[in-house]
Amino acid sequence: MAPKLSKKEKAELKRIADEEAAAAAAAAAEAAEKEREAEEARLAQLEKERKDEEARLQAELDLRIEDEQVANAAMSGERSQALIAAQAAALARDEWQVFLACNPLPDVMSECAVNGFLTEWMEKPREGADHLDLTLADCTLCVELLRSLQLEGAYAAARGDAKCAAWQQRAQLMLRNEMNKKIDGATADFLQRADEFANAKHECMTCVASPGCRYGLWVNLAKNPRVKSVDLPELQCSVELPKALALASIAVRVVHTPVDLCTNYGKAQPEGTPAPVPGLMTLGGVLNFALLALPPTAKKIKGWTMRQVTEMTTSVVSVQYPMPNADGSMPAPGSAPPLRIQCVVDPHVILPDTVEGSDENAFAIKDEEPEGAPKKKMVGMTVGIWDDDEAAWKVGADVSLVEFAAETRTLSFQSTRLAQLALLQPTHLELPYKNWLFSPSGPSSSTLYLETQRFSIEISISEKGCVLQKPNRTELEGIVGVPMAATTLLLRLAACGINLSPKDTDALSLERITPKESSVEVEMHDALTAIIARYQMAPSRWNLSRGPAKCTVRINPVEADLGEEKPKPADPYAAVGDWETLEYAYRRVLLISALDSDATCDDSPQEGTVAHSTPLECLKPKDPDVIDILHSSSRFYQDTTRQLLNSLRLFSFTQEPPKD
Repeated sequence: MAPKLSKKEKAELKRIADEEAAAAAAAAAEAAEKEREAEEARLAQLEKERKDEEARLQAELDLRIEDEQVANAAMSGERSQALIAAQAAALARDEWQVFLACNPLPDVMSECAVNGFLTEWMEKPREGADHLDLTLADCTLCVELLRSLQLEGAYAAARGDAKCAAWQQRAQLMLRNEMNKKIDGATADFLQRADEFANAKHECMTCVASPGCRYGLWVNLAKNPRVKSVDLPELQCSVELPKALALASIAVRVVHTPVDLCTNYGKAQPEGTPAPVPGLMTLGGVLNFALLALPPTAKKIKGWTMRQVTEMTTSVVSVQYPMPNADGSMPAPGSAPPLRIQCVVDPHVILPDTVEGSDENAFAIKDEEPEGAPKKKMVGMTVGIWDDDEAAWKVGADVSLVEFAAETRTLSFQSTRLAQLALLQPTHLELPYKNWLFSPSGPSSSTLYLETQRFSIEISISEKGCVLQKPNRTELEGIVGVPMAATTLLLRLAACGINLSPKDTDALSLERITPKESSVEVEMHDALTAIIARYQMAPSRWNLSRGPAKCTVRINPVEADLGEEKPKPADPYAAVGDWETLEYAYRRVLLISALDSDATCDDSPQEGTVAHSTPLECLKPKDPDVIDILHSSSRFYQDTTRQLLNSLRLFSFTQEPPKD
């Protein structure tokens, strides 16, 4: 039996054990620290080796890019010169067609001609009794010129002529301002002589249904007016007046322009002020409602008619609504009775689908369903008011009870403000794109199949321009089957309600969509034009995960019998298989190992391949025929495709395609 230890001995043993444990812990900590330092050193060495390897590969790539640029300088110069010559020939043809047409409008490609037209119109003297009719006829020409300048300005920007696009934008603003000034002057002249046209009820009405500027003016000259409704049949519009206006001697003016004279011509925002978020587009033009004060009554003395010369002699004075109280104070916000406005939506506007429910951002459909059926709403559509201070369309408390009669296409709503009103639709209804396929049918022709959230779109591309093939709807009559520039086609589609020119701000309303960097996107579109005559292209499921600085696309060489005509497939997307993937980044293009059927994205180069400066250089070793086909392809056709891709932004706004 072991001897019993004293307290002192126990304490000593405990001290020794504690010291041994502390020493062991210190040794373990020291070993762990050395192991950590060794691991850090190993990782640092690996990181250094990785960076050194990246630097070596980048240096090799830089040298390869320089060599490729030198080797391809002659071909690049030839392609640039061919494009310049093709563009010059196209512009010359357009100028000749303008000359043959003997159009009273100036050539929108000539800054001198447009400025001369504007100066002549500004200096044009006021006419006599037909002042209003002649002014509105001139305004119709002005709207046609504005529309042409808008289309040509977009085309100039797309082809890289920034100087031309800038002066055309300035010309649009000047024409719009002068048009408003002319309309105000003609209205003032008519109001001065309104008593000459008054009927037995001491009111007069004039409507001029000019194609480019529909105009209606109702003037109440009665001392005790009690008019409740103003009908303007030529404008297919009516206004129900509240009591406050029914008892006032005023004029109601309605001006409808088929083009949006607000969105692109608003006041410039102060420097440093964030621009208003877009996201709403007008459909069917803009209705400008205004309450106007009447000039002093003319006096007739001994056969003479005497009229006072005031500010209302040459221009109009708008009456604020809600109108001030008798003591000059303003009514409380929201207390003003609304005006009930009815108008007919233009037949070329495509109306969105309907859904059951009560979405506050949509409006109700009337007289469409039998009694007792679930109430339906129009998806996304509403009516808004232009806020000139913020240069944006506003949807809110000023407009209410918006309804639409589908059979007659009649839109009705209540508004507590009279200003510029328009039927509005979100710009992102077609986004994100579901799927797309670019398929060449010849060295200078191809077809783009595009599946949006609402439509299946088919666009044929050739040297003559872009031709819309589908959807073939009555609203698109005049667009389907007509060759036109890419930007012109997309602007005309947007006017019908199909917006295929997304902006970065549209991504705010979409899930899992991050736009690509514009410089990378534009460079990629330009680089792809060298292979579009040879390769089919489809979206890659890895494109979204690559971030904003990289793009991926699936490519597939077409068959050798490229020039033979083939019937179009019923489902073009069915032929898309597990095509190889091309990755594009700034100064780096390569074929990567990842396929759409893979579980993860392996972005290492394909076996036997390296990074290059362009897609063409990546594909030349595997496909020698691509150079011959490139030389046989029209440079003007290639640039038309580039412009179309720049507007559509397929790589920024396409959702992840389904896994093959």
